[in-house]
Parts: sequence; C-alpha cells; structure tokens
Amino acid sequence: MTSSLTTITTTHWLAPADDAVFDKSAPLALCLGTGRFLRSVLVPALVGAGMKPILLQTRGRSFLEYMQQRQGQQASGDNNTKPTLSYEVDTVQPDGTVVTDHVPCGGAFSLGNAQDKQAAFDWIASQSQRQCCISILGVGVTEAGLASKDTQVMKDLYELLQLLQKQGQPLSGKLCIVNTDNVPNNASVIQSYMMDIANNHNDTDTTMQTFLSTKVAFLNSMVDRITSQRDGSNGLVPRCEPIPAKALVLLDPQHDMPPTMNGQPGVVIRTTSEQLETDIALKLRIANGTHTAIAHTLALLRHFQTDVLSNNDSNGPLFMKFLDSLVTRQIIPAAVASKSISASQGDADAAWQDWRQRLLHPCFGLSTFFITQNGTAKGGIRWGPTVTDLIASNRPITAATAFAYAVLLRWLTPYFHTDADDTNAIYKGWLDGFNPDDVVVKSGKNNHIDPKDGGEVVEYADGLCYCVKEGWYEYKCPLSVANVRGKNGRSSLPALLGGCVGRRPNKCVVAVRTYLLASTGGDLDPTTIGSKPEFESLVHAIASFYSRMVDTTIPTDKQEGNKLILDLLMELESNSVGGLIGFDTPCTAMMDHFMYLSGI
Repeated sequence: MTSSLTTITTTHWLAPADDAVFDKSAPLALCLGTGRFLRSVLVPALVGAGMKPILLQTRGRSFLEYMQQRQGQQASGDNNTKPTLSYEVDTVQPDGTVVTDHVPCGGAFSLGNAQDKQAAFDWIASQSQRQCCISILGVGVTEAGLASKDTQVMKDLYELLQLLQKQGQPLSGKLCIVNTDNVPNNASVIQSYMMDIANNHNDTDTTMQTFLSTKVAFLNSMVDRITSQRDGSNGLVPRCEPIPAKALVLLDPQHDMPPTMNGQPGVVIRTTSEQLETDIALKLRIANGTHTAIAHTLALLRHFQTDVLSNNDSNGPLFMKFLDSLVTRQIIPAAVASKSISASQGDADAAWQDWRQRLLHPCFGLSTFFITQNGTAKGGIRWGPTVTDLIASNRPITAATAFAYAVLLRWLTPYFHTDADDTNAIYKGWLDGFNPDDVVVKSGKNNHIDPKDGGEVVEYADGLCYCVKEGWYEYKCPLSVANVRGKNGRSSLPALLGGCVGRRPNKCVVAVRTYLLASTGGDLDPTTIGSKPEFESLVHAIASFYSRMVDTTIPTDKQEGNKLILDLLMELESNSVGGLIGFDTPCTAMMDHFMYLSGI
C-alpha cells in the first residue's frame, strides 16, 4: 500500500520532501552502512545536529524493507506505530524499563545489487541540482570491510566520493568521513585506501587526488556503546545500554566537523591526536582490560552474563572488589605514569567511574563466554601496557594482576593432555567445580541445541560451544610455542599448559613465562621487561595461583561447584592467601608462598 506521506519504490525508500521532521535547508548526511551501532549512536547525533541522514545498506535490503514495512503499517492505520519517517532503538534503563526512541531517517537505499545501487547514485547526483549540502559521510563498516582497499565496501565508498566530486556536490565546509568501528586510526586507513585507488585509476589526471586532499576530512574516531538487538527483530532494532559519556570520540584538528555536532549526547570532539590516543588507551586498559579479566573468571564459575556483577547474592561485590583493586591499584597508576599516553588522574578516574556503572547495569549484561574469544592475544593487548608501565615507573605489580593472568591461563588449559602443535585446533577445557579426569564429552558436534529448546550444548560463538552439565567448554588458542614435546620442537600453548595440570607452581613457571613473553600472547618485551626481577616475581605469583586452579588433588563438588577459583578470590579478599596475601599485595612479597606451595 502506498502512503501519501512517503515515496516507496522497489529500489529505495524516501521521506517526503514536505515532511515536518527535517528542516528544508538541512544538510544531508550520508551513511554507508546500516549497522546497529551506526543507527544507535551516529545517526541520532546527526539528527540532533540538524542534519538529514540518508542510509545506504552495503549488502542486502533488510533496512530498506524495514522502513517500507513501517510506512505500510502507518498507511494501514496501525495506531501503535510511530511516524514511519523513523526507525526504533531500544535503550535498557538500570531499573529494567526499556525506552524506545524513534530516530528520524531521511531515506534508505541499498547497494546490494546493480539496480538498487544505480538508484542510490542517481538520487545522490540529483541533489547537486537542488544545491543540497552534504556535511558528513558516515562509514559504518566492520574490521573486515577495512581489511584492504579491495573490499567491496571500500570500492563503493570510492565510487560514492567520485560521484560527489564529478557532480560538484555542494559541501558545507569539508565533507567529514566518520567511521564507526574501532580499527586503530580508522579514518587514516580509509584515506590511504582512497588515495591508493585514485592513484591506480589515473596516472595523469589528479582531480580526484586533489578532491580527497582539499575537500574531504578523514576524522579518526573511537566508538563505545554496548549494542545488541531486540529479540525477534532480526537485527533491525538495536537494543542498547544508556549512551556512555564517550560513545563517539572524533579527532577534528582543523575544526571541519559542523559545530552542531559538539555537545550531542555521547559525542566528544578532540583537537589533538594525543587526546584521542589517551581516550583509546584508557578504554583499552580500563574497559576492555577489566572485561577480559572478569569474563574468564565468570565463565569458569558458570556465570553466563556480566550482569551478575550487580547481584549481591551471586558474589557480585566480591568480583567488583577484585576489579576495583585491579583498576585503582594497577591500571590507573600505570596509565597516569605512562610516557606513551597523556592521561591525568582525573581522566583515568572518570573513565573508570563511567565504565564501572556500566558494568553494574543489572539488566544489560553480555555473554561472558562470548567475551572470552581471542583471550590469548587480549591478555597482551589489554594488560601488557599496564605491566610495562608499572615496571618502568617502579610501581609494584600486585596479586590482582597475577590473578587475572592466572585465570586466563586456566581458561586456556585443556582438560586432557595433548602434544598437539595445530594452532588452528579447537580445544576443550573444564569448568571450575569439575575434575578434568571426570569430564566426559558425550554430546557430539551435531548436538549443538539452543538451551531454550531443552538442549544442553550451547554455541556461544561461531563453532565454539559449552556444556554445563558435562562440565566442558571449547576455545581456540592460536599460539605456537617452543616445546621439545611438540612436532619440530614446537607445540601449541594449550599443550604446554596441559602438562601443568595437577603439578606444583615450580613446574608451571616455564609455561607462564613462555606465554607472557610471546609476541602473540602476553606481548611483554623479553629484553626491557623480561629481564627485570619484578617480571620474575609476577611469573612466580601467577604460577602460584594457576597451580591452585589446576590442582586435581582438591576434591570438587559438581553440585556446589566453583571451589578452586572462588575460594582463591575469597582468600584474596580477606588477605588470607598464605596467611597474609590479598589483592593489593605486591608480587615481590609472594615468593615465600611460591616456595611453600612448590615444596622447596
């Protein structure tokens, strides 16, 4: 059914020219991509800044058809549907209520096939005749789309920019390119791809190169808002946490961004690269670092969502005391002392307070198992800078950091001994509360059933599953290490860790040290860090905790469960590990404990 309020064709959806939502003189903002993050963060900011967003779906037509469906609902008199010039975004409040925002949209196109793409480019070209200014071009593609200049989305972006150049598209200042994925130096990467394509297209005509250099501003960015999807919406309705303080941070050194963007909810404009680098570093160390630290702990203890952190009945306060110690005694002091970033105490404290309240959202959790993916590398990326800065500034590394590393290595330990050197293998570990000798995998690969349907094997990531009843989980660890037991003198890290199960701390030191110094593991420099006595103290502290977590001589109760890791956490909270060790205890003071556990 066609409505007089909108224009529907088989190739695109457009809001009417006389609608009251957008000012007739509003500049256009093109968005290449229709992902949930782009629609829940960038587009609302564009609308708030007085722009009219036009969304171009790179593959498929689902968003275009969604907007057509909403228009059809209004045309048929569905009073429960808000005006169809908008799409929906759900925000889950701390009290559990869901607020649905209706975000205005000026149009929806698809680049998924030749006909739809031509319709999109024809419409954009027609706007130059109407003297419609374009201020921002959002690029909502993922890391895969930015992998090289040869991806389809980069080719589409170049064609779009080429169209704007050839049509003499009126610009309100420079055209600002804003990417909504956390690829490092994302806009600079895009700029290099566009220039490479331009250089390859024509060796003599430099018109496009001049356009890219003088008329386009590529603004590096950082994005941060946890976004999932409304159940049953097929990904079309974002389901989000409340907008964080730094949902979208943009580096705009030449003040090319329209001034109205400044002050939009969650939008922060930076003018120096040092400021943006500090924002990214604090996010990486504090938000991402604590996520990695707690996710492996919770998953091993069979807590499936991070919202357990807000639950007093499920040891939430205990977990938060661990994270508070890790951040306030380790991560923040290291960041403030760091010579690689310019973080003030106030900046670091504010970043932790913002992230801490987000972690404690009682009604918006993420899958702990999902977060554990790529943990091998994340330990180095997210914790390595903190350890490096602590040692460089002569600050103590504490038991909280050692515990985080120990839990990560516990997660990467297989429940059966293996000499495998296949770094592409999928391994199985055992959940805390089970004895690895008692874990028997009865469920086959073809029995991955959604637990809602009565199944017991849950797929938490592509090809990776867990089974609580049988006490196992699957993981990947693509880290190859030197090991005489392995083929050609090498094996996987899980093979090395598997040999530590049931052994004393002194027998675990080699595995711990090997992981910490591996460039694709802990990523600590063997010369500047690995040679320091503080590093050796950290290694021995990790080995002490890790050996307890893989101690097969301690009886475990499958019903009560959660004994080894949870008991260790409780002892750390009460400063009773070895009689006196707590979260804040320096690793240098733990050597006697290591010797005692090792029987030396």
